[in-house]
Amino acid sequence: AAQKFIMGPGEPGKIRVRVIGPDLEVLRGLATKAERILADHPDTKSVRNDWRSKVKVLRPQMAEAPARNAGIDRPQLSRALETAIDGTPAGVYREGDELI
Repeated sequence: AAQKFIMGPGEPGKIRVRVIGPDLEVLRGLATKAERILADHPDTKSVRNDWRSKVKVLRPQMAEAPARNAGIDRPQLSRALETAIDGTPAGVYREGDELI
């Protein structure tokens, strides 16, 4: 039998540190320093940093004239990229009346 995989935030901590500002690289460095300071204290457990790993971001740019000559418009390109990156749902899986 299949089971739902539930993933979400862990138990809330007793201490939270929020670092805000305009420069993401500076913020990432400050968050890492704060994480180290907290982790070095002998009474701390489960220090978490929600910055995680950096993720590459794609920002495709459409060459309008060649696309027009090929008969491709923005919605078509958008759907093609979405399918290439995320895939296409092939169906759904149910057990009885429950959608898994």
